[in-house]
Amino acid sequence: MENLYLNDPQAKVLLVDPQIAVLIYGRRLGKSTEIIAHLSAKRAFDMPGASFLMLGKTYKQILERTLAATKTGWLKRGYIEDVHYVVGKRPPKNWGQPKYIPSSWEHSISWITGTVFPIGSQDREGLVNSLTCHGLYADEAKFIDPIRFKEDALPVVSAPRSQFPNSPHNRSIILCTSMPALPQGQWLFDYKRLMDEKQIERIIKVALKVEMLKNAYDDATNEGTKRTILSDIRFFEESLRLLRLGNPKHPGCVLYDEASTIANLHIIGLDYIRQQREILGDKFNTEILNIKPKITDQAFYSQLTDKHFVSMVNYTEVDSLGFSGAKKFNCKCDDYNKDATL
Repeated sequence: MENLYLNDPQAKVLLVDPQIAVLIYGRRLGKSTEIIAHLSAKRAFDMPGASFLMLGKTYKQILERTLAATKTGWLKRGYIEDVHYVVGKRPPKNWGQPKYIPSSWEHSISWITGTVFPIGSQDREGLVNSLTCHGLYADEAKFIDPIRFKEDALPVVSAPRSQFPNSPHNRSIILCTSMPALPQGQWLFDYKRLMDEKQIERIIKVALKVEMLKNAYDDATNEGTKRTILSDIRFFEESLRLLRLGNPKHPGCVLYDEASTIANLHIIGLDYIRQQREILGDKFNTEILNIKPKITDQAFYSQLTDKHFVSMVNYTEVDSLGFSGAKKFNCKCDDYNKDATL
């Protein structure tokens, strides 16, 4: 596994490791490659046999963007397809068993531990129906219809807490997106009021202590010293678990965070920022600088709703290309009337 560089927003999320996260981050901040990949891989091993819905506005979006980037992130962490997980097919019989067998292996990612990530979207309703999951991940969350999210997706996150009673990540919800510019994305801002900032601060302090102890353990040469450090690590990891579980007033751990693309300047370089300023025009403030737009009742974009947009995909063609076909998507993947004339 290669050494991983994390920018400040990424490091914050991975240290907090929340039950619920709403992350409004600018482009190229590694939302799928670093954050979704890291958190989902951890759940595959600390919640063996669990199910986590991977949700998108469209199924095609998941294949083209989210899944491709997430697989890159898994590989960076040493997890290899067809060795540690399989995509779109039944897993080997000697792998761990999921608590809930997906209705279709064809639309699932299965890990060696038995943990399953069913893939669902709002344009293919049948893939979400009847699922029972322990959590969900959604990239490009600003495009998700909030009413259908509450009516269709949230009820899926209903697996009994008794299956993982000691886990602070049971019934987790991870939502990543760039800054919403349209009214239907404004619901994401509501999660900010659910966050307990003091809880987040305490978790980060203890998590940093754990990481420092791990480094000290790796550097120690005396076995007695190693045993003492290991005991300390276990103590603070248990403290961390209890902090993430929360209390009756604030159960669980909610992290709401915003960050601009500038936070990843060390990786993407200043040239990328200049290029995007020329390409994006008015969208630069929201997509790169992550500045919340001012929306008034009279503004043009504030009047846009789902009925003004159309997203038609020919899933017969998409499915024929398989999970490895994202790079082969072409105009045939869009739904159109081939018999239409001018």
